[in-house]
Amino acid sequence: MWEAQFGDFANGGQVIIDNFIASGTSKWSNNSSLTLLLPHGFDGNGPEHSSARPERFLQLADDDPDEIPGMSQEVYEMLVESFTKDAVNEPQYDGDRTITPETFRKLMQRFTPVHMGRAGPRGDVVDRLIVEGLGEGWDDRPIVLEAWLHFMTIFLMRTREASMNMNVVNVTTPANLFHVLRRQVHRYYSTPLVVMSPKTLHHHTPCTSPLEHFMSDTHFQRVIGDGTPGDNMQKYAAPTGGSIIAFTEVDTPDPIPLACREDSNVRRVLVCSGKIFYELWRARKASGQDDVAITRVEQLFPFPYQALQRELLRYPDAEVVWVQEEPKNMGAWSYVEPRFKTLWRRLLPNQTKERIGYVGRHAAAAPAGGSYSMHQQEVKKIMSQALQSDPIVPEAWSTPRVRMSTDRHKKYLIRTSPADVPTPKSGFPKRMLTVDKKRPVRAVFESHDPARTDPLKKT
Repeated sequence: MWEAQFGDFANGGQVIIDNFIASGTSKWSNNSSLTLLLPHGFDGNGPEHSSARPERFLQLADDDPDEIPGMSQEVYEMLVESFTKDAVNEPQYDGDRTITPETFRKLMQRFTPVHMGRAGPRGDVVDRLIVEGLGEGWDDRPIVLEAWLHFMTIFLMRTREASMNMNVVNVTTPANLFHVLRRQVHRYYSTPLVVMSPKTLHHHTPCTSPLEHFMSDTHFQRVIGDGTPGDNMQKYAAPTGGSIIAFTEVDTPDPIPLACREDSNVRRVLVCSGKIFYELWRARKASGQDDVAITRVEQLFPFPYQALQRELLRYPDAEVVWVQEEPKNMGAWSYVEPRFKTLWRRLLPNQTKERIGYVGRHAAAAPAGGSYSMHQQEVKKIMSQALQSDPIVPEAWSTPRVRMSTDRHKKYLIRTSPADVPTPKSGFPKRMLTVDKKRPVRAVFESHDPARTDPLKKT
């Protein structure tokens, strides 16, 4: 185990991280269980004491953002074929083809890591995955194709993690920190672990976990949603004033009991990672908005597809927004965006999502500014944007329609209206809106916004 005073200082060891920690198994079959504790969190301490550069570790992740690990199209077809060969018609299920629990065990062995020449999970881990995928009493009833595919998606994703080059987590509760370190010791395989551990949460009052979250029947939570296992915020209520991250523990009932909230009434899901969760939680309580859900991604890599699928199924009509405290070109944004698209395409096809929204700092060269007052203003701006009443993800994303004039003497911009969308065969339409010829070519390109009455209004 190696701990940095601040995660920023790990940049001096980037050569070691790149050549030995991230790729040691691939190059030399040198397995390692090294754990890096890198304090990470924006507290207004300046650009050298804020970021452990999670984007660098996530860029080294050896998974394909367009495919769910262990569930390629080829594997999917093999699962269907294997089930079909051994399935029988079951009148109890309206003639659907099913397999017995004994056949299920045999089929599962064909896709285990041991069968493929790799180490496999312990028996108790497999049993827990079976219950998680098929439910209690699974061995007393036939198994249909949908249940078989659902379980194997979970099983293959989890077992595929054994061959990935590292784990990256950003935990927000003491119980989850305990469980992830315990998991690192007791796993049946060795892989490096990178822990983004915010210093602020070491003495932050709400960052506590009840003893029940440490009991023998608990484990590391890859994703924590409102009211789900691992949620440590049910006994707190936000004060009406004070610091942006100040909390008060009270004995009175929560003013907005999330346990009684109808998930179908949620209009927005804020997905985040790290200590910004506590800032979002307090801002939500202070504003009294019970139609906004907050979901914490505790494990960034391997990406928790199945846990997020289960969480997003609770809010089928809500827009999904990623919130981070890092600048847009840093943090986990560039890593999670394509994987959310894969999640919707492969595991949530019934949810018509086109893209995930973003709320956070603008792209910057330095991780953070050097002014604490500016830091506070940026935090308030992020909270305001995340909880705004207007949609963050518009239904239709428009694009600029711009071309250069063919005038030999004066070059100026010509735009089309949103309805005049050119096609490769027809070219640009005849009816066009022309920008003032005095406007230079280097002018900023503005997107057509259907809500604006004058899309060419100068700024």
